Amino acid sequence: MSKVPLLIINPKNKNFVFLSPISSRIALLFPGLKFDLQQAGLQMDTLKYASLSLLNSIIIGNLFGLVLFVTLYVSKKEVLSVAIAKSIGLGLAFTMLILLINLIYPRIIAGKKAEDIDNNLIFALKDMHLQVGAGVNLYLAIVNVSMSGYGAVSKELGEAVIRIETGSPIEKSLERMAHNSKSRHLQKTLWQMVNALKAGASLKETLASIITDLKAEQYSKIREYGQELNMMILMYLLFAIAIPSIGATLLIVLSGFGGQGISPATFISFGVGSMVIQITLITFIKSRRPAISF
Repeated sequence: MSKVPLLIINPKNKNFVFLSPISSRIALLFPGLKFDLQQAGLQMDTLKYASLSLLNSIIIGNLFGLVLFVTLYVSKKEVLSVAIAKSIGLGLAFTMLILLINLIYPRIIAGKKAEDIDNNLIFALKDMHLQVGAGVNLYLAIVNVSMSGYGAVSKELGEAVIRIETGSPIEKSLERMAHNSKSRHLQKTLWQMVNALKAGASLKETLASIITDLKAEQYSKIREYGQELNMMILMYLLFAIAIPSIGATLLIVLSGFGGQGISPATFISFGVGSMVIQITLITFIKSRRPAISF
């Protein structure tokens, strides 16, 4: 099970009922939290997770406010009333920030899990297709793929195997697996497999068709990414190189007319700003790269 970094205090046997009135309202503000928890593999109900998030955010926010108060007052930078006011205000703001991070983090975990699934799905399906084509029944094929090291795909199939072994039909186990995954490709694959099983169609042909469709969709994404990449490179050259360089040169020229020099802090700020812009653009370009597996 994945972990939320800022959920430091997480006792397994307590539900923190005293926080339920506030936690229930928080859960209403985030209606998708239940599905995010399921898809992230966090085995916790919505109310308990909201209570834990609230408790941890309050504790971290209070610690931040206390450190800030000590920094402002003990160091004699502020008077007592001003130090208290700033500590309470910034502490509350930090508490709200930590709470928001905790509430959206299951969605981030589910997204990373879906990306891992998309990277390994075609390889797992090819393995399953070969086994089914060789005469292995679907259950044994699922068991073999779950132990073959296909990342999150093998882990999800392993959980499906456990459900099947405890008496759940294969179709129901695959349907539940589809509901608990954020990967659109895996959902589409599982629903097609379930429909083939219910209709009595050839599973070998169904898997071959799914693999072909997934490959075609990924080739299409590669073409779209290639077209976007040209514009992204232009933006990178413009905002990370051209504008900072031209801006620094322009400042130097204008400072000569004004009779004032350019301080080192100005050049440092240009360098830091350029670095921040480059990191932001590189992160954006990386986030747009499609998950590809062949």
